Amino acid sequence: MALRESRRVEATCIDYIVTAAAERGGVLTAVSGAVASYNTSIGTRPSGILPVGILMEDIEAQNYLTHPQRYQRNVSDLGSVVGVMTKGEVWTDFIDGYAKPHIHAGKAAYLTHSGLITVYDFAPGVVGSLIEQGTSGIQIGRFLSDIDSDGFAKVRIDL
Repeated sequence: MALRESRRVEATCIDYIVTAAAERGGVLTAVSGAVASYNTSIGTRPSGILPVGILMEDIEAQNYLTHPQRYQRNVSDLGSVVGVMTKGEVWTDFIDGYAKPHIHAGKAAYLTHSGLITVYDFAPGVVGSLIEQGTSGIQIGRFLSDIDSDGFAKVRIDL
């Protein structure tokens, strides 16, 4: 999964660190203090979820003893401060598979249980999903395009 080069970043945040491997393009949520990660508990406690933005760089475990740091790719080490886009437009393929046939320009974009983006205001495929609890999902923005042939969609993020 990835982000395309074509993007418009209006606001970023560098207040969070990521302590696990992660790919750019997913929606990070605040875990505790300054630590952020992809969410895995939206189906069980949606009221405690705070999306902070789209991750703009890859997070990997770097081994500086055997390999030098590569600056050609936008990669940070585990535990590093990361760039998070809080407002802007991106082309991403971090999209829930259930939602791909239903994505069209103008539809609201919601956070899923795993950091993906969907058109549903609940988490499909999750036991005890939000629709059964009668709780609406967390809107993070709006889709600006349909899914293209490569599986990417343009999303307007406003957090």
